[in-house]
Amino acid sequence: FEKLTREQEHRLSESKTQFFTNVAHEFRTPLSLILIPLESLMSTHDVPGLLRKRILTAYKNATRMTRLVNELLDF
Repeated sequence: FEKLTREQEHRLSESKTQFFTNVAHEFRTPLSLILIPLESLMSTHDVPGLLRKRILTAYKNATRMTRLVNELLDF
């Protein structure tokens, strides 16, 4: 009975790990698709100052979210 219980706990743990891995990967792809155009806009020199500031804010938040997703994957 104890062996069966340990096996069930192990399967549950593996399922949770797989779930979090899948969720993290699902967040990572859209974040990459957000960051690429933001990087392109930041390298453009004819963007007005206020718009540049907003782009930088969006970029910082997207990179922070990417870092958190990476931490989740490392966990």
